[in-house]
Amino acid sequence: MPIQDLVEMGMTLPALETKLKALAYYPVLFQRAFGDSTITSNRISLALSQFVRSVISYKSRYDTARSALPNAPAPPPNAPYPNFTAQENRGKEVFLTPNLGGCAACHGSETFTAPQEKNNGLDAVTTDRGFGAVTNNVNRDGEFKVTTLRNVELTAPYMHDGRFATLEEVVEHYSSGVRNHPNLSLS
Repeated sequence: MPIQDLVEMGMTLPALETKLKALAYYPVLFQRAFGDSTITSNRISLALSQFVRSVISYKSRYDTARSALPNAPAPPPNAPYPNFTAQENRGKEVFLTPNLGGCAACHGSETFTAPQEKNNGLDAVTTDRGFGAVTNNVNRDGEFKVTTLRNVELTAPYMHDGRFATLEEVVEHYSSGVRNHPNLSLS
């Protein structure tokens, strides 16, 4: 869908196949991956899926601090991490606390994702139906996949449509109160 979505790549699958076939290195890569150089939309999907599954992030300062905490009894989530600065611990507190930042409502798993699509109140008036368009269910309008925040500083631009160029813009957006939109589903 992101390839064909007008907001994201806006390209048809046949056009993408044609484009990749015209680049000399892609048939060679498909030969290595699939045993022959045939480029199809299904194979593009398989290759992208495998790539996404292979992207991992670990041994960050967060991971090191988290693994150093005792397993039982579990410390409170806002317990300071000894390897964090005061500012980093404050950021963690804002991230985890609903009435401060509330980021963990969507990004609260150990992978900083959510298992299902969420409406994060991005727009006061829905302009992109998101998952609602995929399911043809207006009750799911404005819901989008919750992507990981691991290495987030390296993944600009932000949001499903790339509307924010910096993390500062994202924080400002959520600090503006838009996240209190009546259709917001942070649970």
